Amino acid sequence: MLLLQLKINGGMKATEIAGFFSVTPGAVTSTSMCDKLEKLDLIQRVRESEDRRVVKMNLTENGEK
Repeated sequence: MLLLQLKINGGMKATEIAGFFSVTPGAVTSTSMCDKLEKLDLIQRVRESEDRRVVKMNLTENGEK
């Protein structure tokens, strides 16, 4: 479900993902969903240059398949 949302939206901020799944932003960026997908090389985390606190999740080439 998350991979599909990332594809549809062209990536999402952690706060947007948290709102979509009704969880805290910390749950998105640290312990659960994104860590596992990142280890599988399906997503990558990108920090915004204007505000390094903001993390955007994008699909990798493997995640696009």
